[in-house]
Order: sequence, then structure tokens, then C-alpha cells
Amino acid sequence: MSKINLYDIGLSARYAQEAAIYGGNFYLARVSAQHNDKGRHTTTNRQLLVLPEGGVVIDTPGMRELQILDADLSKSFYDIEKLAEKCYFRDCRHESEPKCAVRKAIEDGILAAGRFENYKKLQREMVFEERKSTMTAAQAQKQKMIDMMGTLDRYKQVQKFNRKNKGGR
Repeated sequence: MSKINLYDIGLSARYAQEAAIYGGNFYLARVSAQHNDKGRHTTTNRQLLVLPEGGVVIDTPGMRELQILDADLSKSFYDIEKLAEKCYFRDCRHESEPKCAVRKAIEDGILAAGRFENYKKLQREMVFEERKSTMTAAQAQKQKMIDMMGTLDRYKQVQKFNRKNKGGR
């Protein structure tokens, strides 16, 4: 039986077809929480499913962390890289710049907005991992606290409060 966790509702029709081809059962995972982008476990089996058209689906409930090591997004997101070459500005971030070929492709329905969001998310993760690998332990701890508190200003306020009230417990 094929059991698949789906986190992207947009993909459910395709994987439903794949599951039908394999004649297996089909399970949907609960939608991830919007505030922290974490899903909920609904299956306990691990499985690798090879799709007839190429590619694989990996069902790994309980997986805590996946990291990208030395990733080259240009291979997985070749279409976005090619579109980016057509942007008017070479340093285009594809957010609000004029004459952005990537944004135009999304508006015209040539590029799926979800695919572009996945691309940006992987880019942010790669920058984070690079920054993390070059930080000292103290810098990493400070950055972790800033990430938890939301802003550097909030972190500084808490530090100031803690110094001021250190002796008065």
C-alpha cells in the first residue's frame, strides 16, 4: 500500500492520481500551522515511493530536520534562474523591482507562485546555514535570541532590563 503525507494542498491532485495508479491508500497530513510552518504527524510508516513519471516521494513521519548541504538551486529551479537572467536589474530580488521577469511570469501564470516561494525559502535557508557556520558560539547564541524575540531592538530591551534588575530578585 502507498501511504503519502501531503503538506502542499496544490499537489494533492497529482499525488492522488499517482496513488490511484499504484492502487494504494492515500493519507493527507493535517495542514501546517501558519505561525510556525510546522505540520502534525498523522502516519507512522516510513516509505519511499518511486513515481512512474520520475522522481520520488519520501514519507518520513517524525523527521526532525533536513538540511541542504552545498545546494545548487540552479539545478532544481532552472526555470526561475533562466527567468531571472531576463530581469532588467542584475541584482533584482524579484519583490517589487520594475521590469522583473520573474514577477511577470508569476502574474502571467507561467510560473507558479508557490514554486517561487519555495525557491525563496530555500535561498533564505542557505543564507542562514552559511551565516550559522561562520558564527562563533556567542554570536550564534545572540542570533538565536534575536530570532526568538523578533528584532534586535527587543533583544536589547531585554538585555537592558536583565542588567538593571540583576540583583533584585
